[in-house]
Amino acid sequence: MPELSQELILGTKFLRENNFEMNLTNNIVKIAGVEIKLDTNNLWKLSPPGQLLEKIDHLNVMSERIEKLINNYKTTTPELGLITNVELSIELEDDQPINLKLYSFPYQSLNSIKQEIDRLLKLDIIRKSTSKYASPAFPILKKNGKTRLVVDYRRLNAKTIKCAFPFQIYSKN
Repeated sequence: MPELSQELILGTKFLRENNFEMNLTNNIVKIAGVEIKLDTNNLWKLSPPGQLLEKIDHLNVMSERIEKLINNYKTTTPELGLITNVELSIELEDDQPINLKLYSFPYQSLNSIKQEIDRLLKLDIIRKSTSKYASPAFPILKKNGKTRLVVDYRRLNAKTIKCAFPFQIYSKN
């Protein structure tokens, strides 16, 4: 397509979502119901075979780099846990506590919710409290079948005084 000034790579998700079809017998590409006639005479004029091979060849190198990055990330990413060397205070606009009732949830998820709460207690992510503040939580089933607890802090966040730089900036030097 000579009128295009940039090369373009379309991902499989885009192609799938837009019902991409390619008919090489008739040299027709169809995207989202729109048919485009391919000008096969000019394909090699746009990108000679040598250039195409050069462009494709780097994909193996990139694939290896991405795999190495993912494996490195898996081994260096810390587990969920408690950060002990930072103290953080949250200032509110007033002293009126936010104390909201629980959200309802399906009874069959009760056991998985208890397991997740026990896990978070053991990791010191959460602790038992008798605070006047309470925000409702609800379970979400993750792709791996485990339960994630989501806490709805919207009402509390609305009363929070925003801090431009809440965390210290550390340097390696």
